[in-house]
Amino acid sequence: MILDKKKFGIELIKATLKITIAGVVLGLLHERHILLAFLLAARTIQVTYNLSFNNGSKNWIIPIGMLFTAISGLIIEYIGVTYNLWEYHNIDPILPYWLPFAWLLSFPFIYKIEKNLIQTLSHKTLKNKLIIIGLISFVFPAFGEMITIALGVWTYYVPYQLLGVPFLAFLVLPLLHICINLALFKICKKRNITDLVFNS
Repeated sequence: MILDKKKFGIELIKATLKITIAGVVLGLLHERHILLAFLLAARTIQVTYNLSFNNGSKNWIIPIGMLFTAISGLIIEYIGVTYNLWEYHNIDPILPYWLPFAWLLSFPFIYKIEKNLIQTLSHKTLKNKLIIIGLISFVFPAFGEMITIALGVWTYYVPYQLLGVPFLAFLVLPLLHICINLALFKICKKRNITDLVFNS
C-alpha cells in the first residue's frame, strides 16, 4: 500500500512537530484570547491563500472544507459548553474568540497531512484514501487536544478519558472529518474538481 515508507514516516514526524508547536502556542496564549484570535485570523488568511489561490489557481474545495468544519465544530462546541460537557478557562464569553479560527485552520492542517501521505501510496484508491483520512483524523486532533488540555485551555467533564481527552472525542472527531471529506468527494465528482485527496 505504501510506496515510499521513508517519506511516509518523515511526513508523520513533521506533522507531529507542527501540531505540538501549535498546541503549545495555543496553550501559552489562550488567556490573551483576543490577541490569539488576531494571530489565528491572520494565519487563516495566509493558509487559505497558499492552498487555494496561490500561483493563479482557484481551488475552492479548501475554503468549502474549512467552512464545513468550522460551522460543524462551533455547533458541537456550543452544545458541549451549554450542557457542561467541557469548559474553556480564563475567558468571559462561554466560547473564546479564537475558537472559530482554530476550527477553520484544523481542516487545512489535516488536509495537508492527508495529501502528503496519499502521495506516498502506490494505489491511490478511495478505500486507501479513507484509511489514511480515518487514521490521521483519529490521532492528530486528539493529540493536539491533549497538549492544550495539559496547558489549561479547557477541561472535559465527560468520563472515560485518556490524558484528559474522553474516548467519545476519539470517535466524534474522526467521524466529523470523514463525513465532511465524503461530502467534498461528492462535490469534486459533481463539479469535476481535480484534487488529490478528494478524487476517487
